[in-house]
Amino acid sequence: MTLVEVLIAALLMAVGVIAMISVFDSSRGLVTTSEKNDVVAHEGEAEMERLLARDYRSIALTTTPSHSSSSTDPDYYVQPDGTYQWDQSTSPRPADPVVVDGTHGAVAHISTWNDGQSRLSGSIYRYVTWIDDPNIAGTQDTKRVTVVVTVNNTDTGAAAGQLKKPVLLSSVVIDPAAQ
Repeated sequence: MTLVEVLIAALLMAVGVIAMISVFDSSRGLVTTSEKNDVVAHEGEAEMERLLARDYRSIALTTTPSHSSSSTDPDYYVQPDGTYQWDQSTSPRPADPVVVDGTHGAVAHISTWNDGQSRLSGSIYRYVTWIDDPNIAGTQDTKRVTVVVTVNNTDTGAAAGQLKKPVLLSSVVIDPAAQ
């Protein structure tokens, strides 16, 4: 083997090693994103179950959320007129009135969460809105509970597994006393 052949072989090996390292790095980023999605979804589901287990009357916010001008903040969808747009798609449904009861309400608007298993933390935003069910008399007979979970993206870089959007869960609760 000549020196030129050895240098070409070393160059090919270096290119192969660099390609392998970049594949491992990008797959690590995908695994991190998947881990964050799973943990955030679990936090949201646990919070939703906790809220739905409450008495119907206590499923109300204790304070009125305020609108945020930042489109990345979940409170961006709170309207100044006291409504919340739970459907955040490109062709959203009309916003529903927020349910606030300072006396009997037991739902805090924002809290933080921390998952000790995975080093992740973030915020949980809760929204309760009225839905008018046309099959039930009255206008305040059904509530929509919406939970939005964000994660603090402490990682940096494109492959760091940052979540582009928070996880949003929504469920409907019907007043058991409604006829």
